[in-house]
Amino acid sequence: MPLVANVPNGRKGWKIVKCPECGAACWYRPEQEQVRAIAVCTMINGNWRSPSSVLAVAGRIVILHVKERKMRFKKGDVIRHFKREMLTKEQIEENGALFTYEFLGVAEHTETKEKLVLYKALYDGESIGLPVKKGDIFARPYDMFFSEVDYQKYPGIKQKYRFEF
Repeated sequence: MPLVANVPNGRKGWKIVKCPECGAACWYRPEQEQVRAIAVCTMINGNWRSPSSVLAVAGRIVILHVKERKMRFKKGDVIRHFKREMLTKEQIEENGALFTYEFLGVAEHTETKEKLVLYKALYDGESIGLPVKKGDIFARPYDMFFSEVDYQKYPGIKQKYRFEF
């Protein structure tokens, strides 16, 4: 991707490039090219801003562009939530399905047109104090479902994305 501008504010690993799909200037992390690239066009008053500062100036964002992860789940795939890593060996031995789900697909909210991911619990969560029953169906906003783990909130987690195979 052609470089549009130097990295502002010392954001290591990020570049501002021209997106080959939409032509917009985007934030881009080369090391994530094979999996996911999130891009936010943020030219405000002639200056490039970081994604966090863009959120603070609501209504002034030029373009929001998200390139979806190339890794896709198919209907019926069994996926695991990152919180499975927080379980003890004993908890997993007692219920090996904890924090595993079946990917059901993507739906669109009829009024807002927001994309939602649907997934079904493959476990009963009573043993760990969760009000989850096997077969419960959940919906989560698309971008949140495919987001990376918040390592500041969960520093010990090794899984990269919220849900993985």
